[in-house]
Amino acid sequence: MKGKIIFISIIFLIGISAFAIADNFNVRYRVAVDEGWNLLQGFGAYSLISNFISGGGDIVNSDVVAIFAYLPNEKKYTRIYPNPQVKFDDKELLNSSFWVYLKKSGWIEYNVESEWAYADGRKMVAGWNLIGITKDMLRVKVGDWKGDCKIQKIAGYQRGWNVIDSGVDERTLADQEQDLGRGIIVKVSSDCTLRRIIYNPPEIPN
Repeated sequence: MKGKIIFISIIFLIGISAFAIADNFNVRYRVAVDEGWNLLQGFGAYSLISNFISGGGDIVNSDVVAIFAYLPNEKKYTRIYPNPQVKFDDKELLNSSFWVYLKKSGWIEYNVESEWAYADGRKMVAGWNLIGITKDMLRVKVGDWKGDCKIQKIAGYQRGWNVIDSGVDERTLADQEQDLGRGIIVKVSSDCTLRRIIYNPPEIPN
């Protein structure tokens, strides 16, 4: 498959858009979602009881049917809403994306703490990992934020999988802010850490 992974393009998600809005120390996502399953960055990190959905969109708490997380160390899904199957520290799911089943399509708005909305420093385990499209990926090629990871595949979901398995390092996941907030799955060959490369010019000599 050729071309960039742009989540409002014909490659991945036609007609899907999202906006990330800074709000004090939070990042607020406004994402266009489908009826059924959606992958959303950071959505499961808070209880719905705490009014996780911020309002202003078409989707309200009662439209959320189920939320599942993926535990990469155990290579299995676990339900976190309703009736959580396990107890876990939210830090284990730092910058994860979550499967969210919705009763209807429309716009959804929710907040994520800013420290959980960045890929830089995220630890990955061999195999598949669920992560989100975050601000530090904006207009940056995969090869410049992958750190020491060897990324084998990247996949996005909209009523079915769309898998990228060639030229991964040269792909750009987000060309504009409306691409942020979507979830993807990433397959790595071994345990590793995502790390953004910062390009700085040489220091001026004394």
